[in-house]
Amino acid sequence: MRRTHVTLPEGEFTITSDARAREAATRMFFQAAPRIGRRLDADGGGTPRNTLNSLYALFAMYRDQPKADPPPSANGVPVHWLAMAILTRGLRPFLSVWHPRLAAYERAHPGHAPAEWEEYAAFAEALGELRRSVHPYIDGLGRVAGLPAPGLHLRRFGVC
Repeated sequence: MRRTHVTLPEGEFTITSDARAREAATRMFFQAAPRIGRRLDADGGGTPRNTLNSLYALFAMYRDQPKADPPPSANGVPVHWLAMAILTRGLRPFLSVWHPRLAAYERAHPGHAPAEWEEYAAFAEALGELRRSVHPYIDGLGRVAGLPAPGLHLRRFGVC
């Protein structure tokens, strides 16, 4: 078992992990970083719809992840707690606001360019806030995984 200290908005925590938990943390880190870092342009993943679809896929993966991975350790905070924090503190609030708004726009304006959406700028700003809010948890996954300098990966993916 390895113990990793992480600093999160809620305070300092120790995550205990065995090899399987570190593999899960690695997988969760590399599932989250490119999806959360997705940009609203042709080079970065494009449209609000593509972004929401990608984030929904991440939500489903994280929601189902504990079923496939080892049970949490009795010592310290389990690695899956970080994924659940990303879901509950970041993805769920973001998706619950922006999915219905975009769906309403798409129904009212079929075929219109995403940049014509009157809430496009607000969506992009909220996406930036999502990145900032989940950054410490994704960084924590990288630290638990044992990645050297997870912050470098996060910058490369555009999370921070």
